[in-house]
Amino acid sequence: MTNEQKSIVVITKKGKDESKRKASATLAELALKGWEYKTQIENAQKQVKQINSEILKKLEVGQALVIEGVGRCTPTQAERYSISDLEELKTLLGPRFKDLTTQSVSYTASAKLKEMACDEDYAKHAELQACFSISQSLSARWTGEKTKKDSKAA
Repeated sequence: MTNEQKSIVVITKKGKDESKRKASATLAELALKGWEYKTQIENAQKQVKQINSEILKKLEVGQALVIEGVGRCTPTQAERYSISDLEELKTLLGPRFKDLTTQSVSYTASAKLKEMACDEDYAKHAELQACFSISQSLSARWTGEKTKKDSKAA
């Protein structure tokens, strides 16, 4: 479809009233280019997501796939600790509860508390773990590579 075949209009709403007029050639061209780029970006994002999925099947955290002098893809993993049994955790920790958690809208485990929950040598580690729901995420992070030219400038 050519630009002339597409109806590109400017709609102006004022309350319940709406007016419609043909867009100028400049606005029409911007709309078409913008839509084309938006579609290309969305399609590229889908393709990158599929590529990331394939890369994550083949690489482990701690490895990087490097296009030397250009960029790299690095698998990363994150864990999120959500307190699922607040009252039990308060009982288990007693007065230490306040310094081992931070409060926002909900309580989150401090680094020390996460460590205690995972430490089998800690006497109440199983009970602590029962107070959390632990989720992990895995993603591929793309970053540009520094070239020798970039290093000399820094």
